[in-house]
Amino acid sequence: NVRAAFIHVIGDIIQSIGVLVAALVIYFKPEYKLADPICTFFFSILVLFTTITILRDALRILMEATPRGLQFSNLKEILHSVDGVRSVHNLRVWCLTMRH
Repeated sequence: NVRAAFIHVIGDIIQSIGVLVAALVIYFKPEYKLADPICTFFFSILVLFTTITILRDALRILMEATPRGLQFSNLKEILHSVDGVRSVHNLRVWCLTMRH
């Protein structure tokens, strides 16, 4: 997944910036050694929030959920409106990719 790879790279950049900030703080003010775990914790939380959306999308595909933006009842009504269709039964709709 290209989007996941892109978010991973952005997360790595953010964490690298956090390490740099903590290193500069500790270099100029050695008594603030607590800056390192604080920066690590803060930037890890940011990466966690970006990862949640990727995990949610992956779970939608793995669980074969109904595609986003698709109303099941509207689809059933559209199928009923087709000439020659008498009834719709056992209708199943799921997504296999994030594009649909």
